[in-house]
Amino acid sequence: MDRLKYFNNRAILIGFIERKNYEYFPEETLDELELLAKTLGFLVVNKILKRVREINPKFYIGKGSLEEIVAYARGLGAKYLIFDETLSYSQIKNISEFSNLFILDRPHLIIEIFEKRAKTNEAKIQVELARLKTELPAIVGIGKSLDQQMGITGIRAGRGEKIIELKRRNIEKKINSLQKELKEISKRREIRRKLREKNKIPIVSIVGYTNSGKSTLFNALTTEETFTEDMLFATIDTLVRKSYLKEYEKEILFIDTVGFIQKLPPILISSFKSTLEEINYSDLIIHLVDASSNSYKKHIATVREILNEILDRDIKIINVYNKIDLLNDYQIDRIINEDKDSILISALKKINIDILKDRIGKILFEKEKIKYP
Repeated sequence: MDRLKYFNNRAILIGFIERKNYEYFPEETLDELELLAKTLGFLVVNKILKRVREINPKFYIGKGSLEEIVAYARGLGAKYLIFDETLSYSQIKNISEFSNLFILDRPHLIIEIFEKRAKTNEAKIQVELARLKTELPAIVGIGKSLDQQMGITGIRAGRGEKIIELKRRNIEKKINSLQKELKEISKRREIRRKLREKNKIPIVSIVGYTNSGKSTLFNALTTEETFTEDMLFATIDTLVRKSYLKEYEKEILFIDTVGFIQKLPPILISSFKSTLEEINYSDLIIHLVDASSNSYKKHIATVREILNEILDRDIKIINVYNKIDLLNDYQIDRIINEDKDSILISALKKINIDILKDRIGKILFEKEKIKYP
């Protein structure tokens, strides 16, 4: 059941133009925040961009600006303010008490989506770990948290107890317990990895910006079905599946990883680190790009930046531009001219999948000369 179905889910999104976020385009990340909010079931009634000269330690923005936004939200009947930045716990609490509205920031919104998408035990542990580390539940209402109202899993307070008091007593113990569980899972993964190395089965990891079509390509390459949907973070579980290249009479393991995103909370990278580090054991990385996005160049840069944090050795990376069925000839020619080494496909329509398989085979089994980006 959609957890927002029976509640007022009208939300206003607030983005900021400030010196520190010069590496991002505020309008673009705010549009992305809208997709994230819609993925979780919010009805976005408007988006606001505010210029901020300095951060207000109490409300993040000035009290006067906040008063204007709150009055505007009430006029539209919105019950949620969603900020496209990272707010401190006290800022969330202060804004909520001042506005009598529910408050979310970007990291907490993403974590809620991750929680909703987590299917495996490992993914659920990783999300819970991220939630605890960010001192969730993050939405503080008047007398009630979103956790109480909407049934979001997380910390539960007993009668007469305040969540923050419960957190003080239990959060460190719970984090340690979850980290131990992840270490055990990581050990089992290491055993499986050594077995794969013994059998000399090459590994190909598929990475990319969220909604680039990774799971669809995963299905096309392995001829099996996993859950796919045109939404951000349709799946966050790492999937591994064996495939066979007939021409080379060789088996390959394909790995589908969690999608990346601009301003991905560092705490999520930290919590999913053990899973993401699996990429380091790849023989080849397919960087899948949504070629139909106007921001595909920025998406490429974001993925490369995160890969630089994760990878501890040189691995061949090939750019594969997806969704060419949505492009015109001019757009296709532009990509080819910009990236001579690229491969253009449509995972959904299965266009040029054989060309991609052939390239994979040449790299892995004919020892194509590796050129590191």
